Amino acid sequence: MWLVEQLKKEGFQPGVISRGYGVKNGTPTGVQQGDLAAKVGDEPLLIARRVGCPVWVGQNRADAGEALLKAHPECDVIISDDGLQHYRLQRNIELVVADQQTSVDKKLLPAGPLREPFSRLKTVDAVICNGTKTMAGAFEMQLESQTLYNLANSALKVPPAHFDGKAITALAGIGKPERFFDYLKGLGLAAKQLSFEDHHAFTSQDLDDIKCDALIMTEKDAVKCEIFAKAHYWVLPVTAKMDTELLPMILEKLKASQHEINNRKKGVR
Repeated sequence: MWLVEQLKKEGFQPGVISRGYGVKNGTPTGVQQGDLAAKVGDEPLLIARRVGCPVWVGQNRADAGEALLKAHPECDVIISDDGLQHYRLQRNIELVVADQQTSVDKKLLPAGPLREPFSRLKTVDAVICNGTKTMAGAFEMQLESQTLYNLANSALKVPPAHFDGKAITALAGIGKPERFFDYLKGLGLAAKQLSFEDHHAFTSQDLDDIKCDALIMTEKDAVKCEIFAKAHYWVLPVTAKMDTELLPMILEKLKASQHEINNRKKGVR
């Protein structure tokens, strides 16, 4: 989402393609802001709503990219979300987001968390560390937020202090729920912690028996819970604060790639 926003400011017209976790339809599908997460995936739906650019999902990224360009020929950059291992899709720039665990546990699946050898990081264009930078030459990213909004009434926004003295439960169905819980602690929000597996398909029954004054969740979880939202459901949106040197590097490589593509079209070698 950060990358889409920055590219739009630079005059580009980006589009996003994604697998769409849990999506069973093999045909590439455009994500509409009113879609259900069960149809298009939680992350693609969140991206489409937050940044307002074309987002398409499909098992085959190349097919999804072609479908996106057919529907939106104005797009001049395609961002493949979590697409490093989809080698059927040609790419000009590779970005990897890593965290401290990546630099400590270097074992491949199923023994560890890695999909490829740790040495693969030497061939990508940039490694971005989520949180404290733990790798030499990497860029740092911090997630920030100071305002929460109500899931039943998104126009209602409050600071963390609004929850002082209230019984809070923090809910997270993401890859590393402890990161969300720790962030809430940093905001002064003492909460009971409730974690689910990543991409959990929430139902109202999952939440009905949770007794609290405020149930706070991530935006990724919120897109799946909004259809049964209650007045005490709250969402903590986050934005990425990136190393200032990252965007110039991406723009330089992107413009060089576009120049090479244009020369190919003109027959220049």
